[in-house]
Amino acid sequence: MDDLHSKRELNKGFAHATSRGFELAASIAIFAGTGWLIDRFFGTAPVFIIVLTVLAFVGNFARMWYAYDAAMAKLEADLPSRTK
Repeated sequence: MDDLHSKRELNKGFAHATSRGFELAASIAIFAGTGWLIDRFFGTAPVFIIVLTVLAFVGNFARMWYAYDAAMAKLEADLPSRTK
């Protein structure tokens, strides 16, 4: 039974990592594509492509940072207290 549980947790980890990677790539591609369309519509240089791509990178980094920080805080809160 423990083997089944550990395999299930491993598969959940793979699925989580794969979905995060796809989400990261897709959001950057969507923002860059939107920037390209705006640049094309207004006839500007790659200003909006650069701005929106950087915005996507920063937004994804911040979201992952805060999600990681919250997960670590939850795990630390679940640890037994060391002071007695």
